[in-house]
This record gives sequence, structure tokens and C-alpha cells, in this order.
Amino acid sequence: MDYGPIEYAHSYRFTSFSGSGYLFDASSVTVHPWPWNTSPVQIEALYSVPDAYLPSVIDEIGATPALAQYVLNWRHQAGAFGGRRQSPHCTGCTTPGGTIAGAPAFRSPHWRPLPSIFSNLILVLTDACNLRCKYCIFSGNYNDYHTYRPRRMSWDIARKAIDLFFALNDTSPFLGLPKRKLDIVFFGGEPLIERDLFRKVVTYVSSTKRSNYRIDLSATTNLTLLPISLARFLVENNIGLDVSLDGPMQVHDLYRRDSADHGSFDTVYVNLALLQQLSPQYFATRVRAIVTLNGNSDLIAIRDFFEAGDPCIPQVGFVGTVRDLRDSSFHRHYPFQPERYGEQYFELLADYHRRKRSGVPVVRGEFLYHLMEDPIIALYKRMMRYGAPEASARPEGCTPGRRLAVSTSGEFHVCERINEDFPIGDVDHGLDLDRCQQVQQKFATALPDCSHCWARGICQFCFASTCQYGEFAFTDRKCAGMREGLSVQLRSLYTLLEAVPDGLACGDPLIDRYRLVQEPT
Repeated sequence: MDYGPIEYAHSYRFTSFSGSGYLFDASSVTVHPWPWNTSPVQIEALYSVPDAYLPSVIDEIGATPALAQYVLNWRHQAGAFGGRRQSPHCTGCTTPGGTIAGAPAFRSPHWRPLPSIFSNLILVLTDACNLRCKYCIFSGNYNDYHTYRPRRMSWDIARKAIDLFFALNDTSPFLGLPKRKLDIVFFGGEPLIERDLFRKVVTYVSSTKRSNYRIDLSATTNLTLLPISLARFLVENNIGLDVSLDGPMQVHDLYRRDSADHGSFDTVYVNLALLQQLSPQYFATRVRAIVTLNGNSDLIAIRDFFEAGDPCIPQVGFVGTVRDLRDSSFHRHYPFQPERYGEQYFELLADYHRRKRSGVPVVRGEFLYHLMEDPIIALYKRMMRYGAPEASARPEGCTPGRRLAVSTSGEFHVCERINEDFPIGDVDHGLDLDRCQQVQQKFATALPDCSHCWARGICQFCFASTCQYGEFAFTDRKCAGMREGLSVQLRSLYTLLEAVPDGLACGDPLIDRYRLVQEPT
């Protein structure tokens, strides 16, 4: 039965792209087969009544008694379908105590050292850049971020940051863990502007790393500044490169331009070819393309470009979008083309599902994988972790300290994407746990009333996506855009699981975590 998606406070009714009906339960973050073309009134009644009144509601919906038993099982074992109410006339979405029906109460954020803490150190070697990419967060098109500036990190700051990073990983929460992988990332601006500092840091890390860590060094770069000596240094030291490459020349050069307004594709391609010639093995395993999409991206051309088999084009490592794709201030200057973008996106989504159904691999490193499968795997994992101790009924952002970004001045920040309004320490005084908690609390306080949003348990809002002028900003338009994106991901996920139950790259089908045997009929 093909009916349109309907949003409720407790749930979200949607169809897969093959037309099968489902109900997403916001309270337990579970998805249920839903072949009944129920009205909003009937759905709300199902969530509003206690167990004793459930059979009459089921009769009203026109479903079989098996559904009543199914709903009861999920209510009792998982808190789905609204839990048990005190009154059959209750229509609100919270109990008298203020807890979202069937979901854990929102906990006050509390910073704690989880195993993933201190695993990433991001060194912003410079705020300067030789390009002037139109969509860059520092381009001036985003009023709440600084623009390009000549500030650079000193060797003293870099050394202190590295020493502190290793010291934090030598504390008690981590000493008993198996050998850990620690990532040190060079960022900017354009980090390869600071070649001398870059080399010095690589040498220092190699000479001071501990035996109980595995260190991975990488740089995020536009790859327009690569003398042969530096290229050899990268290969010899096995430094990973995340290269900004948006697609073929006509796509890449549209916004990735230098200060003289010249495109950068030709220079990037020559340098990629140099690395491939120096070491095909290094190129294949340590060089990745980072693709940034905006509302004017030609998705078909990008797909074709990365599938053409050019040996000098690296595998894709990540596909992202400009900040706030649907509501970006970048688009005030370069208007979003939602119809064209949407048409191309769904054409590629159909191609992705065709390939999965026919058994044609869609593997990591392909543009389609990172455009389509990465998001639904992330959604799958958020759904599977719900009910774990760290899960929440509302978005909480990431844990400060997981990605320790160090600015050119030595301040610590939650990540490299957030603006500078929320420092959480510095290289001289260390990580400030009070500030970490303050950032979490400020984010929680800024959240709107999520109890009326079906997407509250799978929302992807974070500190970096909402920071603005010293605050965290949520708007109706932002929230609507988030729900729209999650809706497409849910539909895509269940379309895939219908046809290929074990088709996710993470290896597990989306299973019933509560092992309930009753199915609705």
C-alpha cells in the first residue's frame, strides 16, 4: 500500500521505495511493519490508551487481534507504542513526570572519559590558505566564522599539544585497554603551507610515540602545494592524505578557486599523478578524495568521474555537504537548486538500490558508497545503540575531548569544524573539564522541545552544525531539513533490507533486538 509519510509526536509512518508500509516508533527507536492505512487520529489513539483499552483501538483501526498482542509485547519489553498511560483520554506526549512516553528521561550531560576520548588530535598548523573556495567555512559567506588570516602555529604550541595528547592517553582509563590507534591530523587553512613545521612535527611524533599506541598521521589538504621533496617525504613516512576533490574539472573548479579566481583542478591532478608515480601502493592505500557537495553540485557527473577508472584519481574517502545544505548562507550568494539536486540524488539512489539487489558490490572507496551507504549505516548504528547507557532521548552532540582540535593559538576545541566561541582548554593548562560540561549543558539548554519530534532519538545535530555567535541555534527550518534527510535515510535503509537483508557493509541485518516472535498480520 502506497501512502504518504505522516509525522506524529510519537511516531513516523513511511513507505519504502518499493511501497511497503512501516511505522517508526520514536519512543523505542524501532521500526515496525505497518500495512494499515491508518489515520493520524487512529495512530494517536494507539499511543494514548493504556493496555486495557488497546483492543477497542485495534478494532477501530480495522486490524487483526494479532496486532494488539504485537503492540502489547513491544510496550512491555521495549517501551514502544507509547508505554502504558494513566488515562485513555491522555493526548499529550509526556507523562505527568515530564518523561517522553516510553523513552528514558533526558539526562543532564556529564563528561566522562570513554574509550574513544583523546583518540584524535587535530593540529591547525595555519589559518592561511592559498585557495579561496567559495563555500569554505572561512570564505566570509558564514558570518559566525573568522575569515582567512595569517596566523600560524608555533613549534612550541605543536610540541606541547603532542606531549599533552600522549600524556592524556597514559592516564588510568586507557592503560588497561588493548593497543589503541591514535590519529594525529594536520589541518588548516592549508597545512602544507607550513612545510617546515609539518616535517618537524612528523619527526617528533615518530621519535616520542609510545609502544602501546599505533599512531596514524594524516593531512587534510587541497594538494596544490606539493614540491617533489615533500611528495617523497609523504610517501616515505606513510602520511595519509585527504585531498579535497569535488569531481571533474567543471564541477571542482566551479567553487574551488585561488585568490586570482583561477580553478585548481589541473594543479591537483598533476600532484595526484606525481604521488601515484612515486608509489602506486601508497597512492592506493593512503590517498583519499574528500568530496564536498553543495546545492549546485552535478551528482551524475561526479559519479561518472570517480567511476571512470583513471589511475590518478584516488578512491573516495568521504562525501559531505556545505554547512546547512538546505539553509546555508553560502546559497545566499550561489542559490540552491533543490529540484535539480533532488532529481539527481534520487536517480543515484535508484542506481544504488539496483546494484545492491543485483549483487553488484558497492564498496568503500566508491562515490555511491559514501553518498548512499555511509548515512544509512550511521542511522543503523544509532538505532542499534538506543537503550545503551549513553543513549539519550534527544541529541546530545559528541563528547568534548574525543576529537581534540588545537588552534594556531593553542586553544582546544571540540572539533575542527566548530567556530572559536567554545574553547575547552589550551596547551598550557590542559583540558578544562568544567568547560567541557558547560559546552554540553549549553547545547542541551538550547535544544527546542524535542518531545514533539519523531526524530528525537536519531537526530544528527551536533555542536559544529548549530554553533552561532557564541550560542547553539536551532530553527524550524533546520529541524525540518534534518527530518527530511532522516526520512530519506529510513526509506532507503528499509528498501535495502527488504531486498538484501544482509546487504549492509557493517555485516549485520537490522534485526529485532528483543527477539519477539509475534508479527502483525
